[in-house]
Amino acid sequence: MMRAAWAVFAKDVRTELRARYALSATFVFALSTLAIVSYAVGPSFGGRPELLAAFLWTVLLFSASAGLAQAFVREVERKTWFTMRLVAPPTAILLGKWAVNLVLLAATEALIVPMFL
Repeated sequence: MMRAAWAVFAKDVRTELRARYALSATFVFALSTLAIVSYAVGPSFGGRPELLAAFLWTVLLFSASAGLAQAFVREVERKTWFTMRLVAPPTAILLGKWAVNLVLLAATEALIVPMFL
């Protein structure tokens, strides 16, 4: 199962490096959510770190959920979903997609957290 999950991970990483669709979409989503939260909060909450941490985690949670949904939508749009299900078990597909989204979230965090600070 781990070999199949690695194959799904490697396929998705190659696809992402070619198109950079998910990274740019997740980053733009996180950036716009960060801007909206910053505008809504304003300077009044600048001294409350627990609220700022909650807002940062909210931005990252929304970005991660948008990225995970996008990983499966791409397979359905390209009509490769049924082929993947024939080649790999569902658990391996989920693990591979999850690992790709974990890497994608780490890249988003590397870009968003300095902007948030």
